[in-house]
Order: sequence, then C-alpha cells, then structure tokens
Amino acid sequence: MGKDDSLSKGSKYTMGAFLQLEAPDPATPRTHPPESLLSRENAKPRGKKETPSPGRITQSSEYANEWPTPAEVRARHFKGLCLECQMIFATWGPPNGGYNIRHHERRDAHHSFRDLEYCWCPLCKMLLRELGRYDEGSVRALRSAIRCTARSHVRVYEHLREVPCHYVELEFDAGERVLRPAFRMFISGQTSNTAVGPIHSSTDCQPVWDIANEWLRTCRDSHGYCCTTYLDKMLPTRLIQVGGNNSELRLVLSSSLSADAEYATLSHCWGTKPFLKLTQANLHTLLRGIQYESLSKTFQDAVVAARNLGLSYLWIDSLCIVQEDWEDWQHEAVKMSHIYSNSSLNLAASDSPDGHTGCFFEDRPDVPNVWKVSFPPTGTTPKTKMSSFADDEDIPDKVYLWNCITPGTRRVIEESLLASRAWTLQERLLPPRTLYFGREQIAWECRTCTAYEGLPDMFDEGIMGLSPENFVWTLEEDEPLSHTYNVQLWSDIVEDYSKRKLTFDKDRLVAISGLARILASVYGTEYVAGMWVKDLIRLLIWHKDVSEPLSSRDSQAAYRAPSWSWASVGGGVKFPKGYARPLDGDRAAIDAIHASRLYPASVLEAVTAYPEDQFGEVTSGYIRIRVQTLFRVTVDTAKWLHHQQFPVDIRGLGVMKEFTAYPDFDLESIGGKSLLIPVAEGLRSYPYDYPELRGLFLERVEDGVYRRKGAWRIGGQYSQQGFEEITKVTRACCAKGKERLALRSELGLDDEEFASLWDGEVYIVKII
Repeated sequence: MGKDDSLSKGSKYTMGAFLQLEAPDPATPRTHPPESLLSRENAKPRGKKETPSPGRITQSSEYANEWPTPAEVRARHFKGLCLECQMIFATWGPPNGGYNIRHHERRDAHHSFRDLEYCWCPLCKMLLRELGRYDEGSVRALRSAIRCTARSHVRVYEHLREVPCHYVELEFDAGERVLRPAFRMFISGQTSNTAVGPIHSSTDCQPVWDIANEWLRTCRDSHGYCCTTYLDKMLPTRLIQVGGNNSELRLVLSSSLSADAEYATLSHCWGTKPFLKLTQANLHTLLRGIQYESLSKTFQDAVVAARNLGLSYLWIDSLCIVQEDWEDWQHEAVKMSHIYSNSSLNLAASDSPDGHTGCFFEDRPDVPNVWKVSFPPTGTTPKTKMSSFADDEDIPDKVYLWNCITPGTRRVIEESLLASRAWTLQERLLPPRTLYFGREQIAWECRTCTAYEGLPDMFDEGIMGLSPENFVWTLEEDEPLSHTYNVQLWSDIVEDYSKRKLTFDKDRLVAISGLARILASVYGTEYVAGMWVKDLIRLLIWHKDVSEPLSSRDSQAAYRAPSWSWASVGGGVKFPKGYARPLDGDRAAIDAIHASRLYPASVLEAVTAYPEDQFGEVTSGYIRIRVQTLFRVTVDTAKWLHHQQFPVDIRGLGVMKEFTAYPDFDLESIGGKSLLIPVAEGLRSYPYDYPELRGLFLERVEDGVYRRKGAWRIGGQYSQQGFEEITKVTRACCAKGKERLALRSELGLDDEEFASLWDGEVYIVKII
C-alpha cells in the first residue's frame, strides 16, 4: 500500500500534533483517497451534506442525555476534528465507576461512506482505513448508489475501569453485511504532549532505534513489575554472542559467562524454507564463529536489533538447541519458562512467515492509524482514577488527553502471523517486555505499559483479555487473587492457545509447558495433561469451539493426551464462561458463586505417564471420578447439528427439550449408546442469569472403563424445564444414597455394567 496522500491537499496537516490541524480551505478542491485503499469504480458525485437530526441517545444504563446541537459542540472547543467526530466526544454521561459497561447509540449521526472518504478529519481517515480491511465485495456493496450516501450509526461502549476505555464504532449497512469500522480510546498518562509519532519509511533507521531505546530505558528505570524475577535466575545452556557493530558472532556456553549476563530472545515463525540450525555436526564450528551471511534474514535483523539496543547476547531456539537431538531438546524444553522470563527483552518478528522475510521492512506507509484527542473537562467528561488526573476538579483548565487507536493498530501484537502460532503465546506472556517488528510499525508491550511507533508515549491500554500485565498479577504474592479468578485465567490461556497452529501434534502440551511451570507456584504442582488437579472438575467440562469445523477421530496423527483432557483434540476449545467473571472487583463474591454450586461428580484419582516432564508430553493417563448419578441415552445424530439444542430421549427421564451436545470429534462419534454423567450444576451468571447442568458423553471401552467423546448442557436462557427435570433426579440421587438402586433398571444399565460401576454407595467411573 502506498502512502495516503489524501492529506497533502485540502488541509494543513502536521503529523506532530493534531492541534495544528485545521479545517480545509473551501476553495481548495478535495482529493480522493488512494485507489489502493478503497476502489472508486462505483463512485458518484457527492450529494448534499446531511445535517444531523436532533434526538436522544439510547443507552443501556439508567440515564440519558440529549444529543448536543452543533452550536453546543463548537462551544466546547474540540480542535482538529470534524463536527461529526466532535459530537461523539460531547455525549458521555456521568461515570458510574467500577467495571460497568455502558452503551450509547445514535442513528444517522455520522458521515455517510461518501462523506467519510472526503473528510479531512484524522479520526475519519482512521475509520476509512479500517473499512479497507473488509473484503472487496462488502466494500463494493457499500459503494452502491443507495448506500453510499446513507449516514452511518454511532455506538459508544464505555468500559469504566481503573483505566477507562471507550470503544467507538460506526455502523454501515452494506446489504448482506454490516460493516463496523471502530477505534478505541484510552486515557493518556501525558496531559500536555499532543504529538503523534511519524511512521518512518524504514524500520532500520536511527529514529526508530531512538524510540525503542527510550522504551527500554523507561521500562528498566520505572516499571517495578517488569524488573521483578518470578523464577530462579538461570541462563540458557547456549547463547549467541553478538557484541557491538561488526563484532564476530559465535555460539557460547553460558557456563563461561557471568550469572547476571543480559540477553534478548527471538520469537519467530520457522516457515518451510531451509535456514541455518544447530546440529551435532556443526556444533563445534558455531562455537568457533558464525558467519553473518550464513544466517537467515530474520536472524540477521535480530542481531542488528540486539546490537542497537545494547544487548551483547541473543537466544534463538534453532541456533541454541541442538536440533534432531531428543536428549538436548528435553533438557532445554524444561527451561523455556526460565529462558523467556529471565530475558531482558523479547524480539518478535510479527509479520515474517519464515526466516527469509526478516524483522525490518522498507517503504512503510505513513498513514494515520493512531491519534490523540484533547478536550477540556465538562459536566459529562469521563473521570479516571489515574494518579496524574487525581486533582482534576481543582484545575479548571485541565485538558483531557485520550489515545485513539484502531483495532488494526494492535494487529502487530494480537493478529499477526506470529500470533497464530501456538509456541508464541508463552513467548508473549513470559518475557518482562517485548519489542514487536511489524510491517506497518513497531510496538512495545511490557508488564506495565503499551506503546506504538505512532504513539511513542507509554500508556496503560487496560487490556481486558490475556496480556503480560494481567498474567503477572497472578504471580504477585503481595496481592493474592481470587482462586476462581486464577481458574478463569488458565481457561483463558487454554482457549487462546488451543486455536493456534502447531506443526507437530505431539507438541500440544509441550508448547504451553512454560506457562504451566511458572503458574505451578499459584495452582499447585499437581498438573495432569494440561489440567490442574485441584480444579479438575471445573476444567473437565470444556468443549470444542463451535466456530470451528469438526474432524473425525481417525484424523489424529499422533496420541496427544487422555480423552478427558482438552489437549486430546485438535483446534480451539472453550470453557463455560460466567462462573468466574469479576463482580466489581469483589473476589469473595466470585468464590461465593462457586461455593454455592453443586458438583454431582468429584475426582478420586488423576494419573498421567510422561517420559521426562510432568508439564510436557504425556504417553497415557486416566482419572477415576465419583459420580452421584448417571444416565443412558441413545442418540440419532441424523437429526442433530453441532452445538444446537435438540430433544433427546434419556432413559428414566423422558425427552429433554433443551439438550445441547458438543462432540469432541464428528457428530457420528456421539451416535448410538452413550453414558451421560452430570459434572457441574449452577447458575450461569454471565451474560444472563439462568441455571444449567453440564456433563460428559462417555463410551464404554471395557468393564468400568470409559472414554470421553463429548460434552453436553441442559438448561437455557429462555426455559428451565429440562434443567429442572434432570436436576430433580440428580439431587434426589445425591440425597437418598442407596435408593438410587431403584433407578438401575430405569437408567438402562445391564447387570454387568452396573456391577463394574456401583461400589455400594456411588458410581465409580474410570475415564482414559
């Protein structure tokens, strides 16, 4: 994509500070956006500009504000923005604080697609660029004569947390699809610096290295979390000595180095093209020296980066671990958590699919993908708990400064090629700080702050999902978190990790072992096949991600894990949400929800066999669980669809109308006779309050031994009939003990199967 030269005419544009941006001269003709951004093949002459009609904001909270008139907006002196964008910032209601999420909606409040193309406003140009990320067919449909001049709708979502975040979204009707370009706003730690950094045409230039060095220096000097060591200081067995410019490269043994030697790590995609690797054959040669020209482009760029950042040593997996040597691999694999968490900096080749692309890019477009909005406080201005704004009420002329970024801005961190690989999740969460090299810009992420080349001033982005900042909170002893929060954290880690790609199926558990090892201090050391024993009942009710296609059991190339573990299946998995969501920060309330739950099953024993490391690869395993009751069902999969509700006839209970099945493999795998065991019952508190019962599909392998083949749920948001019917029996079984013998025939258990399961008081089921 070429540079966006639409800013060069019709506006006085200075990338350094938006306050210098003025409205275009009416006498100056407007220029079209570049053809490479959005095609203009169906463009027609502009119609008359529409005036926003007065109205009221629709909000999910209990307050409502009148939409301001244009005159009222201008009176608030929002500088450098078009009127439509100014009106967005003039509509916030009084804050409620806490973790509340509020929603403002205004129809026909913003530009049409045609006007958005012509607008000189930097935020509009950010939104236009986000539209360019949609598929060509949707954009072409939006360009139709009817839809091109229709004004878009505005939605503002407010997340009023410790770091307030506001999500601003436009909605364009493109016929069969609704396009929603958006940007997010975060309070800035700076109250005077309105500068937006330029995007230099080349990554490898001195201004870029000056920015990166400033980030590293600031983090080392002032970020306590980032300078804290959570594991014993341990150097990798081997490092690459890079030295200064033009210094000789060579592989060195860490035993010859000082214990406090600083090094960088490299996170990269291997790809399929050949590149230099460490083997037993060339080990002694690389110890004597490494020819710079023999390295792949990505490795060469990593060496340049380490030198420019003042780091003398570099760790690259394929050059510091002997390849095709099982013994050396096992020895180094158990150190992964130490290697990354004890590094000084992680270098991430975000947009490099292989070693030949490199970390550095040329001809990068200098187009606005970030901006800063500055406006004075008003009666409706959102407040913040940040210390730098603590005395706002005492300073009448205090200016609020907000960082605005598009979802595409974070692509270099969360949606890059690198982020699609399974190994790189722990390579993101374990290091104290990471410098990302993207095709469009560089970015910084540490345990405290985020920064971008376009927004070089560090700020807390308030990420609600997985991030180094949220991960490290779990490890802080002086601020113990809710046990339930920790369970939810591991669920979130597994969900993110499981959807990523792996070259070898056998690495399903190995590539997350570094995270498991460092979290053992919080969860305990009893870890089996990707699950924590003390929370096994909660974790057993995982299911396949319903957004991914199902695959047959025969498609597995190698044994991954026991059937009860999420690691036994390929692709993404999900854990039931809602039971562990923070309630205004009240961790006791979170645990109280779990304490009130009824678990019709409990774990008696959990065993796995592993060749070297309990956190890594396993060769077999089983669990024995105590089950209060169980049910027999025959499933006709011809009438089912994945994860949708269908009536099911359960022996002894009749037809359940709200039964939802989640097969681990294809639908045929849960066909025929199955044993159903209830595992967890409770109130699903998010996003709606409704009861449900969850359990497992089991198939019989031999007497008393079963294999998991899916998960199920009874209960729903709109009806509780099925839930009440099955839990009535479940609870009766829990209460009456031996009276469950009377249910034996009703549940369809033959004498042999009953004898293998019944121990005189409860059912004991072994799952492999």
